[in-house]
Amino acid sequence: MNKLIARFFTLALVMSMAVCLFANAEEKQSPEKKGGISLPVGAIVEAPINPTIVRAEGKINFVYELHITNMSKKPINLKKIEVFGYVERESPLVCYKANDFKDILIRLGEKPGANDNREIKPGKRAVAYIWIALDEKRLVPDKLYHRITFDEDEISRGELAVLNVPIINVSKEKPIRIHSPLFGNGWLAAEGPININGYSHHRFGIIPFKGKAWIPQRFAIDWMKFGPDGELFHGDPSKNENWYCYGKKIHSVADGIVVEAMDGVPENVPLAKEKAVPMTLENICGNYALIDIGNGHYALYAHMIPGSVKVKKGDKVKTGQVLGLLGNSGNSTAPHLHFHISTTPSGNLLASEGLPFEIGSFLYEGKIPVPFECESIKGMVWKKKPGAKPVARKNEVPLGYKIYAFPEK
Repeated sequence: MNKLIARFFTLALVMSMAVCLFANAEEKQSPEKKGGISLPVGAIVEAPINPTIVRAEGKINFVYELHITNMSKKPINLKKIEVFGYVERESPLVCYKANDFKDILIRLGEKPGANDNREIKPGKRAVAYIWIALDEKRLVPDKLYHRITFDEDEISRGELAVLNVPIINVSKEKPIRIHSPLFGNGWLAAEGPININGYSHHRFGIIPFKGKAWIPQRFAIDWMKFGPDGELFHGDPSKNENWYCYGKKIHSVADGIVVEAMDGVPENVPLAKEKAVPMTLENICGNYALIDIGNGHYALYAHMIPGSVKVKKGDKVKTGQVLGLLGNSGNSTAPHLHFHISTTPSGNLLASEGLPFEIGSFLYEGKIPVPFECESIKGMVWKKKPGAKPVARKNEVPLGYKIYAFPEK
């Protein structure tokens, strides 16, 4: 028995020495030394999705989120988030710090405020919305490495605390290429893809459903139309028919099969405080069509005019086919087409992830400056600059608050 005990303690001593040697080797090789020291940080960092490369305005874009949860008993304060394309981490692809967090960080369960939002309280979670735009000629990394630095606090004993996580793969899948759901000029990509908190409830809208946090509208767009006078409507804005986009034909962006469709939901009065009917999970999209366009991609067309939906569940549709007319039904405050593509399985609009898409060819006409100069969409005005010519775009995703034209072929 004494020999057995002696062997046990000898083995324990050897293991202890090995752990110490391994730890010392890790410390000497630790890349965190450049930006601080690596100390225990009570945070968990996760990336729920791997980004798919999508092109926009001549750039290659990575769009995804980091969920940062404070598991400690002390508040932690974000100082910097850096994303690298290679393990050497010599130069970050993007770096968020200081005032950047006001645009890209939300703290779940807390009201947004004007003060510094970098503090994550014990047991709370913050979500950092990452958007990387690279020149097309640049070598595209297949992995993304993250270095998250926290301010000095009691946990780090006056030093910077650093986490080098997570390492995520860039999806090798290409974004689906589609046709435009609308034709004509002056189309505003309202609430479209943009990485500024407060300017897209789609991009920043996290929906807890079936035990998971989803962003089904990550690349969604609310399409509205400017008229020849540079306004979104003429005359009385409380009348749906006075909005320039109202009643426009909505076309299928690809071949597919209708998996869900609804008609008969009454329309709202534009800009009214109350909806025509109480909102439920069943009628939130108003009159809509959800179409399976293949390879796990589902296209949603929402808020159509009641009585105008021309397809039903089970119908096969062709690219360019008219699905219905643009309206103001469901969870809508003014006439527009809500369009997005997601992983939505049949009958489950909320439990899905928004997917990037690229439109084959279209024209860029202008933009609405962000932050807005107007207080609400009612006061939004856009007029073409004299002599300005539309710029041809090809195989790209439209971006938020840009104006586009989609010629009918």
